[in-house]
Amino acid sequence: HLTPDSGTSTASAGTYRGGKAIRMAGIKMIDLLKKHASRMLGENKENLEIEDGTIFVKDNPDRRISYEELGEILFKKGRLPKTEGHFYFPTSKTKIPGAFGLPHYIFSFSGSVALVEVNTLTGKVNLVKAVNIIDGGKVINKLGFEGQSEGGIVMGMGYALTEDTIIKDGYFLTKNLSTYIIPTIKDAPKEIETIPVETYEELGPFGEKGIGETVMVPIAPAITNGIFDAVGVRISEIPATPERVFWAIRKRENK
Repeated sequence: HLTPDSGTSTASAGTYRGGKAIRMAGIKMIDLLKKHASRMLGENKENLEIEDGTIFVKDNPDRRISYEELGEILFKKGRLPKTEGHFYFPTSKTKIPGAFGLPHYIFSFSGSVALVEVNTLTGKVNLVKAVNIIDGGKVINKLGFEGQSEGGIVMGMGYALTEDTIIKDGYFLTKNLSTYIIPTIKDAPKEIETIPVETYEELGPFGEKGIGETVMVPIAPAITNGIFDAVGVRISEIPATPERVFWAIRKRENK
């Protein structure tokens, strides 16, 4: 185990904290590889460039060595390069009366829009379309960014519509996936849109902050607000199961 303990990846800090340390280790690795390559190419490391997995001489690109070739030589010599990067969360010296622990320094933000259909005869709610608007700093992996958002929306659907923890006399009645209903890909809305609001975070790796669970938080209230907009009833307790929605509609009609 070569990785020092860096604490948990809570509060979407995994990419921000780990990514920064990895980037710093990578910068050191580039310098170390140039140092080894300079001996083999007979050139000062300041005159070397790296591109597409190859180290070459600036003014003579034909003099080059690939990462693979360099790694093989170093492996045979028992001298595989290793570097370590460190990143410590910035902290404020300002003391806040009554505060304790380590407050977060960087925050990501997101908002959600939900288009829902409500069956007034059964109370069943269908999420037709969902939109996530996310400030996670600079997007460095578009596909991963969108995938995280889409997963968060489906997870938030579960909180909003189906995942109900029922306890009776201290025992869980919803103790497996046949009674604690989680949404599947078949339940996902037909249309999901992710809109990044990019801001450059100077301390993050390549300007990134991270999104993590941020993408999941606002979708449940967006869905319940959509129910109110559709049928005029407030669901004060989630999940908004068909039974709860049905009786909320009947209660409104009987007033």
